Amino acid sequence: MTSVFLTICIPSYNRLDSVKKTVERLFSLKSSFHFKVIVIDNASDINYFEHFSNNEFFKSLLDNQLLEIHRNVTNIGMSANIMRCFEVHDSGWIWIISDDDDLCDDSLICINEALNKLLSSNCSCIYFGTYDGVVGAESLNTLPEFIDLNAKSVNNFNQSIFLSNTLYFLPDIRNFISYGYMNLGTYIPHFLMIVHLLNEGYNVEYRNKKIVNYVKAEIGYSYSMVAGLGVGLPKHSLLNLSKKYYHIYSKLFYPHNDFKVIVDLFYETKSNPPAFDYLSDYYLYYIKNARPFAIYLAVRFFREVAKHEKIFELLLKLLCSLSNRINSDVLEIRKRNSY
Repeated sequence: MTSVFLTICIPSYNRLDSVKKTVERLFSLKSSFHFKVIVIDNASDINYFEHFSNNEFFKSLLDNQLLEIHRNVTNIGMSANIMRCFEVHDSGWIWIISDDDDLCDDSLICINEALNKLLSSNCSCIYFGTYDGVVGAESLNTLPEFIDLNAKSVNNFNQSIFLSNTLYFLPDIRNFISYGYMNLGTYIPHFLMIVHLLNEGYNVEYRNKKIVNYVKAEIGYSYSMVAGLGVGLPKHSLLNLSKKYYHIYSKLFYPHNDFKVIVDLFYETKSNPPAFDYLSDYYLYYIKNARPFAIYLAVRFFREVAKHEKIFELLLKLLCSLSNRINSDVLEIRKRNSY
């Protein structure tokens, strides 16, 4: 048994069955080190602790302090609940996962191997996943290196903001919790904490190895409100960067399909046209410096067409007939918004 200690934190809301399966899955995986699982119940309609306590398997974990259930007094939202995970413990490493993640069979073995190799290093964060340009493991010591890696491809950025890919060394990351809370509206406060951590001279490591399989939900999140207007929100970041790297950094947060953002926003605000005008104006403002001017004008024109419901619906019908991908995206957006 190694001396490595890992806290696995699972923020959850109203998905008791999913979180139970995930906890069972964790304790069924092969592991050669001690770990504790903490579930943070975001004031769900069902009291998680009562249900876990009434099950013999989970009660044994609770009694042996291998499992803890924390319950928020009120629903504080997804981003704030993620940030709560960084406050439940103050030592060792933490791995924050979703309550419905598809964990790789060797995930704990990979984590143990990585942590054992880094025990004597000053690494503050480990990114797992499949990254373009990373062979094996790569240490990053500066913020520009981090920006370059994430700017290399949309895949790299998406892998880096995928919460379950990352392990954090709590004594270091807790110094940057305030930056996470200041950026709750971006839906990626964990990523912004690492930006500031690197800005202060700490180190991170990227490992080209998956520990979680990304599973696309049949009905996803609001693409416009979360991806477009959330991730794209201006950041509270005073960084030690050159003008060149500030420009690259600002463009990182707009990897999204602008036309899909407009379509999603159209259905999200269909019963409230003033909200569409207000939010689409902000989105156009956000992307103006991140896109070639011709693309920006095309998105702006597309937005203007969306103000005319019947014409826009006909345009979408035509686009859906020309592309299976567009058709699939529009069907998902309509279903999510009950149209």
